[in-house]
Amino acid sequence: MKKEIKQEIIDKTFSNLCFAIVIGSFLYFLNLGYVKISEDVLMTDLKMLGIAFAIIALAVIEKAYRLDDNEFALQGIEIFIASLIVIAMQLVIAKEYPFIVINSIIILCIIAYYIVKSIIMGVKIKKG
Repeated sequence: MKKEIKQEIIDKTFSNLCFAIVIGSFLYFLNLGYVKISEDVLMTDLKMLGIAFAIIALAVIEKAYRLDDNEFALQGIEIFIASLIVIAMQLVIAKEYPFIVINSIIILCIIAYYIVKSIIMGVKIKKG
């Protein structure tokens, strides 16, 4: 395998790993917030974070459109999905579902998604 191809696979995998760690850590801190913060403060925080993530996602997607960069656009979509998850957490809290269990399952799904994404990207890069 050529050195450039190997380095590209490492770079993309590292990028996905960092993104997974950031989102997973954020959702883990939501678990801590659920335990430590009062419900009304947590709901307000979730609303603000959901809106902030949505604005960031729109900015990333807009920049990706200007640059015509599909990978950057995918990251914008991933951030938008994260904003939807944060907003959905309000419903989980309001309906008194087991927040920590549901949030932990979401964390595992996100980690699995980024592992699969890294594998697929590595295979695509190897094939050319």
